[in-house]
Amino acid sequence: MAPIVASKSLNGVSLVDFNNQLSNIFRDLNDIFQWITYYNRNKYWLLPTPISDDKIQLGYWPVIATFKNRLYCLYRQDNSERLCCISTGNGVTWRDPIYTGGSGTRIIDGPAVCGYGDELIAVFRGTDSRIYWIPSYRAPCIVVYKESVYCFIYHYGRDTLCVSKYNGRVWSSFEDLGGVMESAPQVAVTPAGTMIVSWASGVDQFINFMETGLQYFGGPMSAFLALRAWLIGTGNFGYMLAWHLSNFHRSLLNN
Repeated sequence: MAPIVASKSLNGVSLVDFNNQLSNIFRDLNDIFQWITYYNRNKYWLLPTPISDDKIQLGYWPVIATFKNRLYCLYRQDNSERLCCISTGNGVTWRDPIYTGGSGTRIIDGPAVCGYGDELIAVFRGTDSRIYWIPSYRAPCIVVYKESVYCFIYHYGRDTLCVSKYNGRVWSSFEDLGGVMESAPQVAVTPAGTMIVSWASGVDQFINFMETGLQYFGGPMSAFLALRAWLIGTGNFGYMLAWHLSNFHRSLLNN
């Protein structure tokens, strides 16, 4: 039986390896952000610890990433739609929230974040989805894979999975990978070095998986195609928004 966390979440969870422990932040049913770690020796989750109410006010859909020995948590502030960030070096004391991308940045759902080289990169959907070069729907997800950042989105209007690749200088144009989606995508890289993307199907509500290479999952969990290598492009990425920790401002990718 899978280990169960002694709590409930409103917006899902975000997991990361921090100080050699699997760590998790989630929003509980009382709108409080909870911090929890997995005790690997005995295979169970420790009891959740609330992050001070003074640190988080009306936070929504937290996501976390490690960057230069710190853990960063980004989230949407419900009452203002602003993108906020808190961080910790030990999981006990947290820095006060700051507005990332400036006070004017507004987001419509949860962000995605990862550490890449000397930058902490967040990708998010603005309050007007159609301002993008390629419209998006639901939250994006990003991951570092083979020295590049991959951003997956649910394409608005097509209900398909699309991907863009960042090489540290520019983002490639989005490539449509097809499929039929009903949920935001999720992505991870296995210890063996395989990148796997998952999403709920809009046809049968099954969870679908796609992995790099030529292997397919069978049955209702089957993927419709294998991810293929994407060439680094210089096409106009347009108005997809990103935030870089190095300069604390909203930028236009491939501007």
